[in-house]
Amino acid sequence: MIIRIFIVLRGCCNSFFAFRCKGAWFTKYGDEGHELGYFQKNNNIPQFGWRIIRRLLDSFPEIGKVKPSSNDGQLQWRMTLNFYDKQQKSRAGFPFHRDIDTNGEITTIVTLNAPAIFEFRRMNASGSSTTSHDDATCAAPLLPGSAAMLSGPSRWTWLHRIRPESNSILVTEHDGTRQEWNLPELPPRVSLVFGCS
Repeated sequence: MIIRIFIVLRGCCNSFFAFRCKGAWFTKYGDEGHELGYFQKNNNIPQFGWRIIRRLLDSFPEIGKVKPSSNDGQLQWRMTLNFYDKQQKSRAGFPFHRDIDTNGEITTIVTLNAPAIFEFRRMNASGSSTTSHDDATCAAPLLPGSAAMLSGPSRWTWLHRIRPESNSILVTEHDGTRQEWNLPELPPRVSLVFGCS
C-alpha cells in the first residue's frame, strides 16, 4: 500500500510525502473516519519519521534517557500515523485509552495539519476510565506543529483521547490566547505517535 500525505510541521518539514506502508494499516480504527497505520521497528519507519524523531530527541531530553530494550543498545522506535477525517461539520475522534505497553516508557504525540482537543481521565484499578464525579477530566489544545510527551503518571495512570468534534467551530485556548477554528475549512487532522524502548 502506498500512503500519500501532506505534512506541515513547523521547522521540520512542509512537504507532500508518498511512502510505501511497511506496517499495518487499519481503515477503520475507533470512531468512524479514523484510520491508523502502525510502523514497528526502526527499519519500517518512513524517512520523514526519522526527521521528526531527531527533532523530538533535541526537544525532549527525557527520551534519550530511555533504556534500550535491544541487545545492540539502540532504541527500537514505533510510529503510529493517525488520520482523522471530517464530514461536513464534524470530525472523528478516538475513545479514551492508554497507548500500548510496547510503545515504551514515553509516548510522544506530534500534531500535524489541524488542531484537536486532547482530553485526560484518571484510570481506575480495572484499567478503564473512572466514573466518579470527583475525578476531573483535563483538556489541552494540540496545535499544528506541537508535540505532547506522556511519561510517568500521564503515560500509565491516566487515559487520554482526541475529542470528537460535532460543532463547526473548534475553540482552543493556549497561553491565554483564545482561537476559533472553522472546522469545515480545516484539512483532516493527522498526527504521529512515537514510542521507543
